Amino acid sequence: MIKLINNGDYQLTETRGLTRIIKLSDKGVFAWVNAGEIGEILVATTGKFPDLYVLANGKYRIYEVKDEPRLGYTASGIINR
Repeated sequence: MIKLINNGDYQLTETRGLTRIIKLSDKGVFAWVNAGEIGEILVATTGKFPDLYVLANGKYRIYEVKDEPRLGYTASGIINR
């Protein structure tokens, strides 16, 4: 089962220190960081970041996925196909 949870607009920016910040219209602001062996994650933030470079603007969708083996993830985060 695949269920649409939310959708909206996003803006992806990058700070002078090369930190990527993604703003999801009504979901908040997140720092997009590389967490070593875990991989890339979004971390909620209330910090103020100077948006020096806009990398992208667009639309996003958030889905809830249950009982879809073809969309499952392994421990390393790679999609099984």
